Amino acid sequence: MDNSVIAIIIAGLALIFSFFWNWKIAKITRDHNKLSVKPLFNVQCDTDNNQFRIVAKNVGTGPCIIKKIEYFDLSSKKKTSDMRDLIRHYSPTSPLKELSRRAVNGNIQIAVDGDAIGTNEEIVLFESTGVNFPLNLYYQLFQYGEVTIKFTDIYGKKDTCIRRLVPIEVIEMMIKE
Repeated sequence: MDNSVIAIIIAGLALIFSFFWNWKIAKITRDHNKLSVKPLFNVQCDTDNNQFRIVAKNVGTGPCIIKKIEYFDLSSKKKTSDMRDLIRHYSPTSPLKELSRRAVNGNIQIAVDGDAIGTNEEIVLFESTGVNFPLNLYYQLFQYGEVTIKFTDIYGKKDTCIRRLVPIEVIEMMIKE
C-alpha cells in the first residue's frame, strides 16, 4: 500500500472519531446544562395572629414557570386549584366566600398559573391578611392539606412537586401551644 493511501485512511478515521467525540461532548454538556438549572420547591406554611400563609420557594438552581397549582384535601379527597374551596369545605361561613383571585383589597393573594419564580425567590401560593380564621380551621387545612405544583424549567421540561402542607408532628406541637 502506498503511504499516501494510509495517510488518507488515518486522516479519515481521525475525522470520524473527532466528529463522534465532539458530538458526545456536546450532548454531555447539554445534559449537564439542563440539570444545572433545575428548579426545586420548598413549600412552607405558617400562621401568625390568625393569618394563614402558604409560600413556595424555589431552592433549586434555575428559574421555572408555574403551569398549574392544585390543592388536595387528604380527608375528603377533594382536589381544587383554589385554596378557598378547601376553606369553604371546612368553614362554610368563611369570610372568603366573595373574594376573587388576586383581590385588590389585599385580603387574599393567590399565585396563578403562568407566574415565574427565579432561583431563591419565593411566591405566595395563598395568604390571608386582615381575615380572622379560627385556629381549628388552620389545623384542618394543615393536617389534611397537600399542594401540587406543576411547572416547567427554562428548557420546557415538565416537572411536578407534591408537598404535604405540614407534617402531623408539627400540627400536634401547634395544638399543644
